[in-house]
Amino acid sequence: MSKKSDLTLTVFIFVCMCMPVFGCAHNQSPNQAYDPLESINRYTHDLNNSLDRVFLKPVADSYLETTHPNFRLTVSNFYDNLGYLNVILNDFLQGKFNQGISDSGRFLVNTTLGVGGLFDAATVFGFEKHHEDFGQTLAVWGVGDGPYLEAPLIGPTTSRDILDKGSSTLTNVFFYVSLPVIVAGVTFIAPVVALGVIDKRSRMDDVIQARDDMSVDSYVFTREAYLQNRKFKINDGQTSTEDLYDTTIFDELEELEENEESIEDLAQQADLQTNTSFEIKTSNPVTSQTSHPLVYSPPPDPSTFKGEISYTYPSYR
Repeated sequence: MSKKSDLTLTVFIFVCMCMPVFGCAHNQSPNQAYDPLESINRYTHDLNNSLDRVFLKPVADSYLETTHPNFRLTVSNFYDNLGYLNVILNDFLQGKFNQGISDSGRFLVNTTLGVGGLFDAATVFGFEKHHEDFGQTLAVWGVGDGPYLEAPLIGPTTSRDILDKGSSTLTNVFFYVSLPVIVAGVTFIAPVVALGVIDKRSRMDDVIQARDDMSVDSYVFTREAYLQNRKFKINDGQTSTEDLYDTTIFDELEELEENEESIEDLAQQADLQTNTSFEIKTSNPVTSQTSHPLVYSPPPDPSTFKGEISYTYPSYR
């Protein structure tokens, strides 16, 4: 076999292997999560939760208890500004040029007047904050979600959205500031990285607590909440209810309500006194019965009588 044939066969096998992973043509409905790796994801989800309970949650709780909200807001502003270049880059990649210019102004104002991003001065000047990333850009370009993933130490994501980790790292100002420091062997940068992790975990504390209190299955809750939030962001908040949820459940609820109303109507009819009467004529005069007022009941079964049967339908009072 020639080298050209070997290369063609190799490419063909590679494409066939990648199609199940990145392809979007699966049998589930668009509102259902595509989760072919659920068994592995659940294991990773439990591992992440265990690590969080042992290491991150105690530190985050102490951070929340011992620091003032204004201090935490300043810390959050600082880290948001460090990573805001990723938002600007993806603004332009998605063709949102006006938003990209606005976000560039926001970054410059916060970096200068906001003292390195410690204060959100840009909002005062009317520069709105946006949330864009490379995963959203790929979605705008037509790339499907791909399989849902629960990544170790990262959490919920998809095979498409996880690519944003590289983009967000390369566009983070801190990456270029810390790189020469790490090469030089200086380790004072570690506390800054640790504070960033604590800040991120503390912001999610209420959400994680609500998930643990409200959900029976924290894995499903996390997966659905993540995927719905991603749809919301990709569509810039214009996502309809039909896109976020499986709306067939509302049809089922309407059917249940209609059935309940029908049952109530029958119950009310059973309580009404009617003028229903029927007369049975048989060949035996002794067994003949004349009109009797009755509570509403269905017509008698003709097979139980011999002779002529006439039935008068009820008139309600």
